[in-house]
Amino acid sequence: MLKDLSGLALSNLLRRKLRSYLTIIGVVIGITAVVALIGLGEGLNTFITGQFGLLGADTITIQAAGTGFGPPGAGAVNPLTTQELDRIKNIRGVGEAFGRVIESGEVRFNDEVDLSYIGSAPEGEDLDAFYDRINIEVQEGRLLRNGDRGKIIVGSEFGTEEQFGKPVQVGNKLIIEGQSYDVIGILEKKGSFITDTTILMMESDVRDLFDLGNDEIDAIAVGAAEGEDVNEVVERIERELRNERNLDEGEEDFTVQTSQQALQSLEQTLFAVQLFFYIIAGVSILVGGVGITNTMYTSVLERTKEIGTMKAIGAQNQDIFTVFTIESGFIGLLGGIIGSTLGVIFSHGAAFIGRTTTGLDLIQATTSPWLIFGALAFSFIIGTLAGILPAINASKLNPVDALRKMTTSTTLSKIRLHLKTYRDLFKYSISNLAHRKLRSGLMVLSIFIGVMAVFALMSFGRGLSSYVDTLAEDMGKDNLLVIPKTLGPPGLGDTSFDESDIEFLRNINGVAEAAPLSVDSALVTFRRDTTPFITFVIGIPTGPEKKTRRPDHHRRHRSGQRPQTRRSAQGHRRAPLFRT
Repeated sequence: MLKDLSGLALSNLLRRKLRSYLTIIGVVIGITAVVALIGLGEGLNTFITGQFGLLGADTITIQAAGTGFGPPGAGAVNPLTTQELDRIKNIRGVGEAFGRVIESGEVRFNDEVDLSYIGSAPEGEDLDAFYDRINIEVQEGRLLRNGDRGKIIVGSEFGTEEQFGKPVQVGNKLIIEGQSYDVIGILEKKGSFITDTTILMMESDVRDLFDLGNDEIDAIAVGAAEGEDVNEVVERIERELRNERNLDEGEEDFTVQTSQQALQSLEQTLFAVQLFFYIIAGVSILVGGVGITNTMYTSVLERTKEIGTMKAIGAQNQDIFTVFTIESGFIGLLGGIIGSTLGVIFSHGAAFIGRTTTGLDLIQATTSPWLIFGALAFSFIIGTLAGILPAINASKLNPVDALRKMTTSTTLSKIRLHLKTYRDLFKYSISNLAHRKLRSGLMVLSIFIGVMAVFALMSFGRGLSSYVDTLAEDMGKDNLLVIPKTLGPPGLGDTSFDESDIEFLRNINGVAEAAPLSVDSALVTFRRDTTPFITFVIGIPTGPEKKTRRPDHHRRHRSGQRPQTRRSAQGHRRAPLFRT
C-alpha cells in the first residue's frame, strides 16, 4: 500500500515538473548554505584545534602583561626575567622550561626591505627540548645547533618572491638590522602565521643584535612533568611569581595559560563566527520550508477534484494525508541531496580559492559524514513538516463538496472574464488573495523572512561603516597620521622621530601643521581592590602645537644613513621604516 502511495506521490511531482523544480531549488539553496557555511566553520575550528594540539595539553605559556599588540612581551611594563625562569624550573611538577626573546626588525634581501618577527632559540641543554616542545622540523637545510653564530632558519612562508622579488633559499645572506646572517634552514609549513613567517636565531645573537641585556625575556614555555596535573602546576607557577614580584592575588602583571585555556578562549570567538553562519543558513532553510508549504497548498487547491474522485472510489483520509506528506518529503529529500552535493563543492572550492589567494591555511573546509547525513535528514524532516498542514487540509475534504467546488470555481472563472477596467482587475486580484488567505500569507511570510535577513545584514554593515566614518571624522579628514612600519603598536620596537623630522614635515608643500605624539604603555591601578591593567599612554604636545592633531613617528633619512635609535620600554631598537 505504501509503495503504491509513494509511486502516486512521485508521479504527481513529475506531472508538475516546473513547480516541483522551483520548489526544490528553494530547498537546494538552503541546504547548500547550511553544508557550505557549517563546513567552513568546522574547518576553521578543526585547523585551530589542531594547531593548539601540536603544543600538547601539558604546555604552559607565561607572558608579562602587555598591550596585546605585537609579539609576546610587547609593551610589557614589568617583563619576565631569567631569574624568574630559574625559579620556575625548580617548581614541583615542571618538567622543562625555557625562555624566549621575540623582537621585530628590519630585514633586507635582494635590495628589498621588510619587517619580520625574530625569535630566539635557547642555548645549551634546553635546545632539544625547545624543538620537541614547539614541534618544528626543517624541509630544507638543518636546524640551529649550539654554538651557531650568525646563522638563522626561516619559516616556510618567509622570503617569498612577492616579499623580496625572489625567494629566500638556504645559503642566502639576509641583512637584519644592518648585520649579515646566513640562512641554514627553512622550516616545514605549520599553518601558523607567526611560525611560518618568522626568523629563528640563537638567543645570544638576538640579544647582541638588539643590544638587549641578559636578564629580560619575552615569554616562558613550560612543559608539565609526566603524571602532573597541569592546572595545579599553573597554580604553583602563579603563586611563585606573585611571591617573586611581591603581588597579591588578583594583582598579577603576568599571565599563565595552558594551551587548552587559550583554545577555550579562542573557541568563544569561533562560536560567534559559527553562530552567524548558522543564522544565515537557518534563514535559508526557513524560506525553503515556507516555499514547500505554499507549493503543497497550491497543489491541494488545484487537485480538489482529484481528491474528491479518490475519496469517491474508496480512498481514506489517511491515504490522502500520506500522499501529500510523501510528496513534500520527496521535495525536501531531493533538495537535500542536490544541496549537500553543491555545499561540499562550494565549501571546498571556496577554501581552496581562499588558501590560494591569501596563503592562509586556516581557510579550510571539513565535511564529515555526519554533516551530510544530518543535512539529508534535516531537509527530509523540513519537507515533511512543511507538507503536514496542506496534507491535513486535503485529507479533510468532503468528496461531494470537492466535486461541487470545482464546478462552482469554473463558473466563477467564466463570469470574471467580463472584467473591463484596470480597477476591476485590481479588485479581482485583491479578492483572490483574500479568498486564499493561507496561501497568500505563506507567500508574504517567505518574502518577509528574506527581506528581514537582507535588512539585518545591511543594517549591520551600515552600522559598522558608520562607526568607521565616525572614527575618521574624529581624526579629521584633512589629517595624516605618520607612524612606523611595525609589527606592533605605534612606536614600540621602532625608530622614533626627532625634532629635525618634525621640522622637515612642516616644510613639505601642502602641510599646514605637524606635531608629535608619544605612545607608550603603562601599568594602571584604579583602586586598591581592582586588578591593575596595561594600557596605552599617549603624550600630546604642549604650547602652540597642541592644536594640531597630526601624530608622527618615523621616516627614513634622505641621506640614506641609519638614524639614531632609542630604546622602548623593553630596550628594543627601532627600525627606520615608516608608513603614512
